[in-house]
Amino acid sequence: MWGALAVSALAAAPAWAEEDGHHHHEEHGEHREMGAHQHGVAELGIAADGNKLVIEFESPAANIVGFEHAPKNAEQEKALEIATAVLKDQKGQFVFDAAAGCTMASVQVTPPHSDSAEADHEGHAEHGKHEEHEEHEQHEEHGDGDHADIHSEFSAAYNYDCAAIGQLRTIQVQLFEAFPGIEKIEAVFLAEDLQFGADLTKTENALKLP
Repeated sequence: MWGALAVSALAAAPAWAEEDGHHHHEEHGEHREMGAHQHGVAELGIAADGNKLVIEFESPAANIVGFEHAPKNAEQEKALEIATAVLKDQKGQFVFDAAAGCTMASVQVTPPHSDSAEADHEGHAEHGKHEEHEEHEQHEEHGDGDHADIHSEFSAAYNYDCAAIGQLRTIQVQLFEAFPGIEKIEAVFLAEDLQFGADLTKTENALKLP
C-alpha cells in the first residue's frame, strides 16, 4: 500500500514497511505483518515530512461495498461508484487538529476492477506468486462462497500541506462511519524521528501522536 509514499522526501517509508515486514504495535508491544487480506480489517499508512502529510488507505472491497467480485449488475456498479465518490470526498474522512493547518493538496482513489487496479494486481502477482498461492489456500480454508479465491481492494491516497505540522497531535479517522463493514483499521505512522502503529476501532478512532 506504500506506492504514494515512494516520493523522494518519503523514501524511507517503503524501506521501513518492507525491510522486516512488521511494525511496533503501540498498545500491545507486539510485531505484526502488514498487507494481509482480511475482511473487516483495513490499513492506514501515514507519513509526515516537512510540511507534507500523506495518508494511504487500503481495504478489501467486501468492507466497503459488501462484495469483491466484479460487479454483476447495475446496483453493484452503482455501489462501487458511490463508495469511490465517498472516499474522494476527504472532508468527512479525516479530522486534524485545527492548529496544524492541514489542507488537501490532492486525492487519488483506485476502486477494484478498474484498469489501474488490475495493472497493480498483475504487478503484485509477478512479484509474489508464492505469497498468492499461500493466500489462496487460506481463503479455501475459511471459505468465501463461490468467490473464495477473489481478492480485490479499494485504495486511496490523500496528500496534505500543513502550515504547522508540528502542532499535529491527533488524527480522527471517520471511515468507520462511512463504511460500517470496517471493524478495525491497522494504522502506522512514519516521520523522520518517529514510527509507531496502533489499531483503530469504531469506538477508538483517534490516532494520537506521542
